[in-house]
Amino acid sequence: MGPQIFLVVVLAATIGCRQQPSTILKDSPEQVLARLNNVGHAVDASLGGGKVRYLGFEVMPEGALPGDQVTVLHYWYANGPLEAPYRVFVHGLVQGAMGWVDHGDHMPVPSPDQWPVNLVVRDEHVLRLPERLPADAVELRVGLYLGNDRLPVDDARKHDGTNRIRAGKFSVSGEPLPLPSYYAPRLSVAPKLDGKIEDAEWGGAPWIEEFKKSRGDGSSSLKTRARLAWDPDHLYLAFEAEDPDIQAPQKKRDDPVYQHEALEIFVDPKGTGDYVELQASPRAVLFDAAFTGGPRRNMQVEFDARYEVGVATNGTIDDPQDRDVGWSTEWAIDVASLPGGEKLGTDSLWRINLFRIAKDRIGGRQVVDESAWSPPLMGDFHNLERFGLLRFTEHVGDATR
Repeated sequence: MGPQIFLVVVLAATIGCRQQPSTILKDSPEQVLARLNNVGHAVDASLGGGKVRYLGFEVMPEGALPGDQVTVLHYWYANGPLEAPYRVFVHGLVQGAMGWVDHGDHMPVPSPDQWPVNLVVRDEHVLRLPERLPADAVELRVGLYLGNDRLPVDDARKHDGTNRIRAGKFSVSGEPLPLPSYYAPRLSVAPKLDGKIEDAEWGGAPWIEEFKKSRGDGSSSLKTRARLAWDPDHLYLAFEAEDPDIQAPQKKRDDPVYQHEALEIFVDPKGTGDYVELQASPRAVLFDAAFTGGPRRNMQVEFDARYEVGVATNGTIDDPQDRDVGWSTEWAIDVASLPGGEKLGTDSLWRINLFRIAKDRIGGRQVVDESAWSPPLMGDFHNLERFGLLRFTEHVGDATR
């Protein structure tokens, strides 16, 4: 049985052509939640100290094609009046990435401060899917906002740390970008950390031959490759980076090397959202930070991992008058110094990603090239959903996958 319509709010004189008037339902919140459990996405999150409940949403149609429009029906319930004219925000994420689906921010009619108390409000709006859609699902993050402030979500388990309710995912007919895997061989002798990457020292560890642009739309314009290996106490990592204009003005540990050129590894040893980022510059200046509870949450800049990086450069650093060839690095990361890090074995499985920030001075301006082993699908590297899989083997495997 569908929802019972109690009153259709029609305020044609006060609405724009895009925003449909809301529908007030006779159904109880429990009836709506039961229905959404069967044909939609039930959430039941309270906001503003219990003043408002977000019950969930439906999408029509499920499985839409790239370029299509989808209609989203949100269900709200006001336990008490809101003091201000909050608006609804709707953010669509693709494999954890923002920027693919236009925001569905809108002012419902009537506005939330005019919602009738103790009645369910069904709010309708339209989202347009992009022509290129690298996913088979779109995740919605939903809430209420006024200016730059979001109405707090009462239960921390229901939101993402920024008062965006994790509403759920609906299916689309895009083409997901698969997550890569790498099979790292075990080393009996640690490589010499001089940045020269002698093949004999790396036990035949296969190269990751291609870094892709951050949005996943092709290869980086500058060649970057990487390889990994391990022993029970260390993760070993090597990068080779083509670079016609090597830049590294930072000189001290934890200087913001990411503002210029850097090679980076992000590591989530347990796959729980507690992770670290480790960076190195062409001058072997290191930057690291730890995060707990999800992307960019609870950043600890005082965190110091135990890792060493050797660098070899073919060119001159910070000299824009000549043309450089590139630089390479070799890393040894003490596993025990990482949150959640334990002795490595063939049963270990880590979530990681590898990144490069490159900058070249061309025509009097800085041209930035950001690339990754597993593209985060946005400019922000902190997309944990796009971390690849790192597996540990006793011997060299047949290939990276």
